[in-house]
Amino acid sequence: MAQHRMTARSCEVDYDCVLASIKALGLSAKKSEVRAAMRELGACPETGALDFDMFSELMQRVYASRDPLDAMLASFRLFDPAGHGRINIKDLRRIVADLGLEDHLPEEDLDRMVQFFDRNGDGEVDEEDFLRMLSGTSFQ
Repeated sequence: MAQHRMTARSCEVDYDCVLASIKALGLSAKKSEVRAAMRELGACPETGALDFDMFSELMQRVYASRDPLDAMLASFRLFDPAGHGRINIKDLRRIVADLGLEDHLPEEDLDRMVQFFDRNGDGEVDEEDFLRMLSGTSFQ
């Protein structure tokens, strides 16, 4: 059973949670590759957990093994399951609730996220905004 420990300052995830995260993001990785990566990062897959930095490094490795644009678009579709082509505050609230993070991400923070990445000011993050955010570039 996947386990995660979260406090206001830290979050740790175990092997099963890592696999679930990879699958939830529409990515794929062999179990043996995930175990090997966890060992390289200093965590024992059978008994240890990854902190946020280790988890982030592992996920970057998984993403790096895919075509970057395909990976980013697959991630966008997770936020926009209805296929509207945009992510709004309601979508973010749903995701935060699904992850059980309501106490850690208040509505004001979600509003700020949308405002920060919304380039055209319509109150939503469209696909271009999302790709720009993930790539750190300006698609024009």
